[in-house]
Amino acid sequence: MTAMRVKNLVSEQWGHATIYTDSSRMSQKQELSSLYKRSLSQLLQMIPETITVTEEDTMPVEEYTQPSLSYMSSSMFATILEDTIIQIRILDECNSELRIIKTLADIKLLRALKFGIAQPKTADELENIDPKNLECENYKIYKLDSDRRNIINAITDLYVEMTLNKNYKTLTSFLNSIFDKEHYRIALAENEAKNKLERRELTKQIRQLRNHIKTVLYDNEVTIDSLKSQVEETLEKIEKWMSKYDRDMEGIDIDMQRKKNHYQDMRDKRINFENTIEKHDLLMKQWINFKEEREKARIYRENMTKSAIIVQAWWRGLLVRRRLGPYRVGRKRRGRKKK
Repeated sequence: MTAMRVKNLVSEQWGHATIYTDSSRMSQKQELSSLYKRSLSQLLQMIPETITVTEEDTMPVEEYTQPSLSYMSSSMFATILEDTIIQIRILDECNSELRIIKTLADIKLLRALKFGIAQPKTADELENIDPKNLECENYKIYKLDSDRRNIINAITDLYVEMTLNKNYKTLTSFLNSIFDKEHYRIALAENEAKNKLERRELTKQIRQLRNHIKTVLYDNEVTIDSLKSQVEETLEKIEKWMSKYDRDMEGIDIDMQRKKNHYQDMRDKRINFENTIEKHDLLMKQWINFKEEREKARIYRENMTKSAIIVQAWWRGLLVRRRLGPYRVGRKRRGRKKK
């Protein structure tokens, strides 16, 4: 007899009952789950922890032959990738603070898209970047969002290809793109070193120009002094005009206040008129409804009176024709014969 375990107690109007579970089925489920975990751990051990790329590996990754994986391996890899995609999407959807900050950073673009402003088909990534403010939080948010999207797209494409084609071409192409970007960054670093040398030469020229500017500034100080005297005279005139402006503005403010008071009075009158008109309209509607109801009652009484007269006339005619009721012909009484 197989061991049974109490699962639930049920009590109804018909009585009480106990629900048991089959321990054999529970043990089978536990064995299947342990087998799945062992196969998953073995598959994870097959994945190398680190991937090293040396300079000798000059051949692109795409040129290597990529044999198809077995159905079990591809399915297990796809299962792992599926869990990874779900976790990344949950991380992206649940981070409300980052989404709000990203929305505020892109508010200009979102407003332009909302009102249908045409956007350029090809946009330069460095167009809106300020070299003097590279530590800006918006740039970090853009970089974080871009990296997450690239990773999600790469993992999703790899998941689809592992599921359908049982290979990893998308992963190799993604790695090649990363290597190309790394080589591009190295080239940029070399160009930056060259630019530093050119910058040193330009700084020397700037020093020479500064010395020349100092001599020119000395000559310009004389003209500046004369201009300062003119500026002082102009400032005095401005003060006079400002005092006149203040006096005029006081008068204008008084007039505006009067106009506002007059406007408020007229507005109150208009509101009173509107309320009176609304009450009048309501009374008129009530009066019209009363007249209609009264006319309906009059017509109803008139129709009922006419109907009663017609019924009475018909009934009286019927009595006359058939000689019924008061119109019945009386029988002659036989009198006694006189002697």
